[in-house]
Amino acid sequence: GEMQTDHLENFQKFNMLLGPFPRIPLSGILGKIALLCVL
Repeated sequence: GEMQTDHLENFQKFNMLLGPFPRIPLSGILGKIALLCVL
């Protein structure tokens, strides 16, 4: 539903922000969020 769409939009923004950077854990929390999003 709406939450799913918001998650996709946030994920796209997250990807745009991390796009230029290597896919490595930037920090504990961000690393876990990135792993959860990718998986």
